[in-house]
Amino acid sequence: MPTNILTTLKHLNIKIMKIERTKLLVILVFVLLALNITTLATIWIGKAQLNMKHDMQFGAKKLIIEKLHFDESQIEEFNVLVEEHQQQMKDLKEQIFENKEAFYSQLKNDAPDTALAYQSIANITSFEEKSEHITFEHFRKVRALCDSDQKQKFDIVIGEILRTMMGPQNDMHRGPMGPPPGGPARN
Repeated sequence: MPTNILTTLKHLNIKIMKIERTKLLVILVFVLLALNITTLATIWIGKAQLNMKHDMQFGAKKLIIEKLHFDESQIEEFNVLVEEHQQQMKDLKEQIFENKEAFYSQLKNDAPDTALAYQSIANITSFEEKSEHITFEHFRKVRALCDSDQKQKFDIVIGEILRTMMGPQNDMHRGPMGPPPGGPARN
């Protein structure tokens, strides 16, 4: 009898180990599946964010060309203006980033250099002002490309163009650009 019990226990132990192995494999498959889904979602969301940024940049460009009905010559000149504007803005954004980095690095110190912090703020403000000036001049040049009919259309759609460039996070700051397309006027 003891041999039968031992044999039964061995079979029982083997069956339990097979069940545990099966459970472990099932859990492992689900974990790997969850990791794959998470990885794919991260890649998809990252691409969606890049596409949104791309759409904001090129959406405004496309909007201008379509709404103003630029001809081939105007499109060529406009493309040159866009490249020039993007390069100027890239340089400014780098300078703003460097100054923000210097500004916020003061948080690492128990006794921050307030003079450096204030200078960084002044620089950031100056670069932001330059950014607005560059954008204003860019659109002044774009408007100069237009004939008289296109200038009237430009004057109507400039708010929409700027909203497209700024993206959805800035929708609450409509300011002088006017109401959203088809929306009520703001006071």
